[in-house]
Amino acid sequence: MLTPTPPKPEPTPLELTYLDALRDGKKLGKQMRGRLRRWGVRGSKGAFYGVMKRLMDNGLVRSERAPRSKGPYRGPERYYELTDAGCDAFGPKLELVKDDDSRRADEECRKEIERARACLR
Repeated sequence: MLTPTPPKPEPTPLELTYLDALRDGKKLGKQMRGRLRRWGVRGSKGAFYGVMKRLMDNGLVRSERAPRSKGPYRGPERYYELTDAGCDAFGPKLELVKDDDSRRADEECRKEIERARACLR
């Protein structure tokens, strides 16, 4: 007798935030971590990759390795992107993640960049 597979767990708010960081396309892990930091999400590299592994195990994110384009490191870089299941299952929920706080963080980041550019002039 076959045992039915348990349903995939609903993503946590943190996992939804990670999915939101991928909404506009494929990204390197370091690009995602930078975006998440701007949104106020703090954590170690280990915590980041733990969440990404959970999302991949649940079929919401896939990763691919590509040769490093530049820099002193020789290993391949890892890109992440949403799967069709990630887009279909959680697309409507992603809109809820980017609340006023994260929009405010994005705006503060833009202002900081503008201040830095003004100093360079």
